[in-house]
Amino acid sequence: MKKFLPLLLIILLSYNIKAQITINSIDLTVGDFVLQAVDTNFQTALLSPGSDLSWDFSGVHGQKTDTIVPIDPTTTNHASSFTNANMAFGTPELAIYLQNNSNEFVSLGMGGFMEQLGEEVEMVLADPDTSLIFPLNYSDSRTADSWGETFATVSGQDLRVSSSVMRDQVCDAWGTVTTPHGTYEALRVQELEISIDSVFAVTIIGEMYQEDYSSFDTTYRYNFYTNDATIKYPLLEVKYDHNVDTIFETKWITFLPDNKKELYTESVEVSIYPNPREDFVNIVTSENILSVNIYNTQGKIVLTSTEKRIDISNLPSSIYFIEVNTAQGIHKEKLLIE
Repeated sequence: MKKFLPLLLIILLSYNIKAQITINSIDLTVGDFVLQAVDTNFQTALLSPGSDLSWDFSGVHGQKTDTIVPIDPTTTNHASSFTNANMAFGTPELAIYLQNNSNEFVSLGMGGFMEQLGEEVEMVLADPDTSLIFPLNYSDSRTADSWGETFATVSGQDLRVSSSVMRDQVCDAWGTVTTPHGTYEALRVQELEISIDSVFAVTIIGEMYQEDYSSFDTTYRYNFYTNDATIKYPLLEVKYDHNVDTIFETKWITFLPDNKKELYTESVEVSIYPNPREDFVNIVTSENILSVNIYNTQGKIVLTSTEKRIDISNLPSSIYFIEVNTAQGIHKEKLLIE
């Protein structure tokens, strides 16, 4: 019996090493296209911190979708102020600038025309907002602060706009997460985020500023990260009420082309009519629809729904692509609007 104990110990240690995965990067690059579904109704047990846990998110649905499309920062209007950025979120006219590498995932600031202020602004964060440091392992923890400011003039009034974020993170659990696409090994990061955005009217009396507006937001979330090669962003982002441990929003990866690979199969049977359209498009399928997205030729979502009869009368004549997401698969086809 004794001679088998060392072998058994090696097997058990090997299993634990494999299960406690390490996250070395968020493998998101310019040109990727990530679609997150958002569910504000789904509830499941979050479980206490620990090892070898199992989370069941197989019942999440897609009430609406968020699109994550990294763009080349050099194509944006404020690229010269963010030379360290290797990707941006947004448009050339208004973008958030980021640096994503094997050491960290960090926001450097923003630049562009802000409709709320009615002018072009630029905020280079004096302390960049580092949302994740790599490698990430179970039991890792960190606290980080970021801060930046910019100036603007609105209706003749000079303003100082500042933004600060405090993050308190701990990788408090590891295990497996089940979504509608399958089961993944994952690390869970519990995060407390406190953000303060302020606008000050510049009525200089010596060095004094008169505060005009300030917002204070506290967010508790769990982020689940996996090293599955097809997932280029957190597998799940769960916002919850810290006092009662109740989920109030879940974001989950629902569609992710990766060199033409997709998490969904296309075996679901769907028919769409009329095409070319009248004022409505009708979707016929026996499956439960999670979401319907209509894209323009630039890949931007122009309409989202969960209905089988969709009003498209406000869309101009053009070529579009319609995507029907169900729990059994995804159906995509060209939609001609005349």
